[in-house]
Amino acid sequence: SMPAMSPTMNEGGVTEWKFKEGDSFKSGDILLEVETDKSQIDVEAQDDGILAKIIKADGSKDVPVGEAIAIIAEPGDDLATLELPEIKSMKADPKQTFFPSVASLLEANKISKEDALSNIKASGPNGRIVKGDVLAYL
Repeated sequence: SMPAMSPTMNEGGVTEWKFKEGDSFKSGDILLEVETDKSQIDVEAQDDGILAKIIKADGSKDVPVGEAIAIIAEPGDDLATLELPEIKSMKADPKQTFFPSVASLLEANKISKEDALSNIKASGPNGRIVKGDVLAYL
């Protein structure tokens, strides 16, 4: 999905994919270049995999954070027989994820993610809880 490259990023663009559909990649390889409102940033693979399908092609603009941009398969998967999930169901639920600074602040104050989601008013992009929301709650 479109990664949030900063706490204020709501959407981004796919500048260029560094791999083609069907290509294998290793953890640490640069998968694509994402354009934010401020800069262009390389996005590294977190694990080994295969770029099964590109959903948002080079030049795609205004892609919301969390929206599916590609389907990644496991190393060794047979792409010819791989059942691809429905794209519309792949949009991430941004309320279920936290920026690292928010997660560590919640942990430091012994607030569970469930409590945070039900008790802290979110003001961040796409309904996300940001650090300021947690500080205001405390």
